[in-house]
Amino acid sequence: MKKLPWRWHDYRTDVPKWLTAGIGTVMVEWAVFERELQELIRLLIDVSGQTGRIITKRMNAQNRFQVAANLLQAHVYDERVKPQFLKEFSTFRRKTFEPIESKRDMLAHGLWDRENEKWCVLWLAEARKIPKLNPDIPSLSRAVLPQIIPVTEDDLRKIAADIAGATGELVDFCGRLRAALPPSQHKPPGYSRRQRNHRPTKG
Repeated sequence: MKKLPWRWHDYRTDVPKWLTAGIGTVMVEWAVFERELQELIRLLIDVSGQTGRIITKRMNAQNRFQVAANLLQAHVYDERVKPQFLKEFSTFRRKTFEPIESKRDMLAHGLWDRENEKWCVLWLAEARKIPKLNPDIPSLSRAVLPQIIPVTEDDLRKIAADIAGATGELVDFCGRLRAALPPSQHKPPGYSRRQRNHRPTKG
């Protein structure tokens, strides 16, 4: 079997401000995305904002997605909403959520170094397909062979923008789902990404 090249990755913490700021922006966007998943769960079980926060406490994004998917299945099974909602949510998970979650995890848990004057992250999570190892190892865990990825300021902006876009899609989905469900006895929380360009007025 042909082995892949590997070099030592010197884990560094003296990262530049643009890198820490970019990672911070991604984390802020991710927190808002997770809050919208909380709102989706709250909507599907028709509880108050406080109860929604209590139920989803310590749930990560994957857990929230699975709970929301199960609740949607129940609504479809009981004929409270059309199957199209579940199909759309499943597509959103596969095509939008999973790719951006992977990149977010890479930034949140990766280790940093410089290579050829560029900052790089050591990606340890999940697995990657490596055609050179087929058919013996069709998918190689990054724990076995970590992957070094160059990261630029533009890359960080793109990841943050992708997360913000996913949040917008989720907000739109919640709005259409809310319209399809029977009237709720609970008002949605007043704070939300629904008003991204909102500026508070004085007084």
